[in-house]
Amino acid sequence: MSRKPERRRQPRLFSNDMRTLLFAYGDVQQPQLETIQALEDVMIVFMTDLCHEAMTYATYQGRKHKLKMEDFKFALRKDRLKLGRVEELMNKQKEIQEARKLFDSNEKETKDDDIEKKRRKEAKRAIKEAKKLKLSKGD
Repeated sequence: MSRKPERRRQPRLFSNDMRTLLFAYGDVQQPQLETIQALEDVMIVFMTDLCHEAMTYATYQGRKHKLKMEDFKFALRKDRLKLGRVEELMNKQKEIQEARKLFDSNEKETKDDDIEKKRRKEAKRAIKEAKKLKLSKGD
């Protein structure tokens, strides 16, 4: 009797994400486990193939160990819909980073102003206490 080699079980890392994705696209809140696993398998194969194609392009460009966003764009060049979505997400990411920088700089200025106000209050308080102490010693 010959035995079939056992398939190595892949850990299910994205099950919760796949469940949420299915629900977001109109499936029931608790989809069948087989559906989740099938979607996860398809997604993993797609991402693996995409990474391999991007790595091939990066190697061709002379970068053996580092992928850049342009490598993924090249891998998606034939699928305009996915390429457009990647570019849209990159633009949104840039906008968010700029907004965070602006928010952080405004927050820093506000903190600096608050620190300055506290220092002034402490200085006024110290002057008042010094005057009181001077008056009480002068009596």
